[in-house]
Amino acid sequence: MRDITYTLPYVCLSNIFQHLEKDQRSLHSCVFVNKQWCMSAIPELWRNPFESPDQQQIALINTYIACLPHVIQQRLRITSTLTQPVTFNYPAYIRSIPVNLIFLTVMEWCESKIEAETPCERMKKELSKALCRNFLSQAAYIDCLDITSANDLNIFRLYGASSKLPQIHNLKVNNEYYSDQFKTISRLCQNIQSLIICQTEHIKLGNYTDLVKIVKAQSKLQNLSIESQNIEGFKVVWNGLVTSPHARKSLISLTIEHIYFDPTFYTKFLQQLTIFENLERIVIKKWFIDQLNQDEIQAPFREFKKLNTIIVKQYDLPLEILEPVFQYSSTTLHTLQLKRLQNYNLERVIELLSTYCHNLKKFIAPVTINQSLTIEELFKGCQQLEYLHIYHPSFDFKKVHPLNCPQYNVFNAMDVDEYLLKLKHIFPESLRTFKVYFIWFFSPSVLEKFLDGLMIGKDNGILEFCFSQGLSEEHLEVVKKYPKNNIKLI
Repeated sequence: MRDITYTLPYVCLSNIFQHLEKDQRSLHSCVFVNKQWCMSAIPELWRNPFESPDQQQIALINTYIACLPHVIQQRLRITSTLTQPVTFNYPAYIRSIPVNLIFLTVMEWCESKIEAETPCERMKKELSKALCRNFLSQAAYIDCLDITSANDLNIFRLYGASSKLPQIHNLKVNNEYYSDQFKTISRLCQNIQSLIICQTEHIKLGNYTDLVKIVKAQSKLQNLSIESQNIEGFKVVWNGLVTSPHARKSLISLTIEHIYFDPTFYTKFLQQLTIFENLERIVIKKWFIDQLNQDEIQAPFREFKKLNTIIVKQYDLPLEILEPVFQYSSTTLHTLQLKRLQNYNLERVIELLSTYCHNLKKFIAPVTINQSLTIEELFKGCQQLEYLHIYHPSFDFKKVHPLNCPQYNVFNAMDVDEYLLKLKHIFPESLRTFKVYFIWFFSPSVLEKFLDGLMIGKDNGILEFCFSQGLSEEHLEVVKKYPKNNIKLI
């Protein structure tokens, strides 16, 4: 029987390969399966090549040079070092143009390939322009544009920009001022759905006015990220956002980074946050505040209508910042994820959640091993909980694999036989996923009592104890008795 994967329609293969967008090695392997797979995988492999860490940068530029018209190659006096003609028109597949990364990649190529007598600095800029111009000319459409630190290369002045760039849905800028580039964006690009504003500290406030024009021009803006080290500049952009009738209805996700609030502005900020009718997600990074005026915060605010997810990425977040956010999202908050937070008062967080957020369904947080023995209070206060994942603050999901971690010896071990049985009796009925990344000791007999009649792990859930110690064949035999619980002991 013929393998069905060899005869799938192109659209099916394309949809499959889109899920491998960040796995360049797997995508590259798919190219060599057969001709059909190659034709479907190549567009995905080349849609955003400059941001791929696995890509050979010099080879990448050589390929794109080979795709330049010969007249351009002759004018720049450059040639590709590829030994064979290119098989595809690779610029046609690009969907993201990160101007600064293109310039840096060209710079690397120039430093390794350009002859000494060639004016290298001029060549870097001219070749970068030629590549960007070719992308604008050949690409079917451009979805993402990043003009942060663009080295004075104004892409909007290149031929093809006025026809291709109005299509972009994702834009990343900072408030470094390149001529009238921001004014051009607000006039041409009005279909942006995701906007990232990376601000720097020493910028004239007048430049923020043009950023506001970009924000107000977007009728479909769903995701906004603002990094600001200049509180006065942030206030200008924030005022533009809250006075935009489009953003009030369209905004779904908001990320704010590096803000030092004064108490009066924070109170106003909270009140204005609630006017975004469809806001579902807030990401908090580096929020700081002077002493909070609790009387003003406790004044009656309008509650969030749809805010269901709060993500905190900060080592030292003052918890008083979170209390009013929890209070005014009390009925809607479903997910709380704390990242990199250390030395914080977990008991206070649980107290706030138990007081305000009875509908919480998902809780993810770094905790110490001693703090892990207090989570029953969270179960008592949040009876709708479906997903719990706690892990040691030193655990690094990106760099450390649970099976290969020499630093686990810094994690204190703890016997949890009695605690496991105690937990079982207070688990919320809705809990389906329970993941613990600590060195917990428990005996096979206690494990069997714990699993008997337990619903956790069923209905696509997971029961997972990562890097637990003292596991034996007896533990594994117990696990085999409960195949429906999706149990992982690592």
